[in-house]
Amino acid sequence: MVDDNFYEFQEFTLLPTSACNLRCKMCLAIRGTKSTITREHALQAVEFAGRRGFKTIVVGGGEPLLVDYFFDLVDSLVATGVEIRITTNGILLNNEHIRLFSGHDNLSIQVSIDGIGEVHDEIRGARGAFDASEKSLRALADAGIRISVNTVVQRSNFRTMVDLYERFKDLPYVFHAFSLVEPDEIISDELLILPDELDEFTDVMTEVMSRGDRDGNDVILSPELIENYRRRVKYPFFLMHPGNGCTIGRRGLIVLPDGYVVPCFHYRWERERIQRRLGQRPIDEIVDSPEVRDDISRVVGPNGCRGCSTMCYNWDEDFRNKVMSPHGMLRLRRTYLCGKEYVRQHHPGIFAVARSAKRTLSIGR
Repeated sequence: MVDDNFYEFQEFTLLPTSACNLRCKMCLAIRGTKSTITREHALQAVEFAGRRGFKTIVVGGGEPLLVDYFFDLVDSLVATGVEIRITTNGILLNNEHIRLFSGHDNLSIQVSIDGIGEVHDEIRGARGAFDASEKSLRALADAGIRISVNTVVQRSNFRTMVDLYERFKDLPYVFHAFSLVEPDEIISDELLILPDELDEFTDVMTEVMSRGDRDGNDVILSPELIENYRRRVKYPFFLMHPGNGCTIGRRGLIVLPDGYVVPCFHYRWERERIQRRLGQRPIDEIVDSPEVRDDISRVVGPNGCRGCSTMCYNWDEDFRNKVMSPHGMLRLRRTYLCGKEYVRQHHPGIFAVARSAKRTLSIGR
């Protein structure tokens, strides 16, 4: 029997393709084999999200405007009545898209812009990318379509964030999000802000936050978030949120470009251990199967997921509160781990001795 209380669905993410017309330096989607789910599977996923009570559906990529069924996809999305947000670099957007998006109160378009002029072009790997993205953003606003802006902050652009905010502050956007580039083994170190740049970075982001508050604009920054970004700069691979008790496993769902269905981008899952792929079985069977639910329960339990960063799921209020303002054992754990990471970086000899002693004690038990 299916436990109808197992899930508390909030946000559904559909990534129909990993193909893109840009080569953004910080993007993981552009690496590896390009995949695109079929029109049938994409529309089935949208129908599922509308039927199962999700509050928000996010469509990203890759670049979603590249899929040949994009117009059918948008029609299906807006028909759900759910809040829809489509993320795009804006370069391919044309008048047909403007007409497609117009008149839908539950639809917003998020355009990714990481700087002004050459700063953006260099990050995105295409000359003229900024001009094209800005033109699309302003055309959407002029047409009365709800818009938002997303900016990925990194070493090459963080000093320009005040100017970028000022560039678009008068547009009627829903929000302007500033997220820190995610450290990853395959991300170049040249993208990461250096510890000796930390104070300057903090001053810049605090100024953006202050201007947003002054102007009455919804800028996705807060003192707690900036402080967590500071930790991320100092300790790039530090796990900001312990996996134990994570809310995301039961509240989020993602359909990846290769058709796999998972609750989280950080979710550690084995592709062939459980049938999770559209085409292997319908999405309802995947989500409601006892083996998938057992796996989620294990992952969010005390011996499951090691944890992840603050960057991914700030939409979940409970998750955000646990990350930004931890209490009790979570606060003690973070304090301990920060201290451990500090010793590892600044006193590697002491760290090596302590780790060796801990292993010796473990073996002796």
